[in-house]
Amino acid sequence: MRLRELHFGDYEGVSSAEVRHDPGYAAWQRDPWTLPAPGGESLREVAARLRGWAEELPGGTVTAFTHGAALRALLCDLFGWPVTPQPDYVLPFPYRLAHTGLTRLTREAGRWTLLTYNDHAHLED
Repeated sequence: MRLRELHFGDYEGVSSAEVRHDPGYAAWQRDPWTLPAPGGESLREVAARLRGWAEELPGGTVTAFTHGAALRALLCDLFGWPVTPQPDYVLPFPYRLAHTGLTRLTREAGRWTLLTYNDHAHLED
C-alpha cells in the first residue's frame, strides 16, 4: 500500500483538461508539495509514505515497483528536487518518466545516491 500512486482525490479518473479547469486546481498548483489535491493527498504526504518504506528496507538488493508521481515525490524529498507547476503537464514535475523506466538508488550510511533515472533502454531493440 505504501508504494501506491498519489491519491488524486477529486481528480481521479478525470482528464487533464478537466482538471486544469477545476477551481481547486489553481490553488493546488500554488503549493502542491504541502497542499493536497482536492479530496486527495499532498506530494509531501506521498514522499513521506514512500520514504518511510524505503528507510525501513534491510541492506542488500531490493526491487520495487511504483508509480511515476509517487517516485518523483520521493526523489524530490531525497534530493531536494524542485516541485514547480508545468504549463503542459498536470503534475508539477519538470522531469518526466517513461512507462516502465528504471530508476536505481543506493543507500550507504543513511545517504541516498541516485544511480540511474528513467532508464528505458530495455524498451529499445
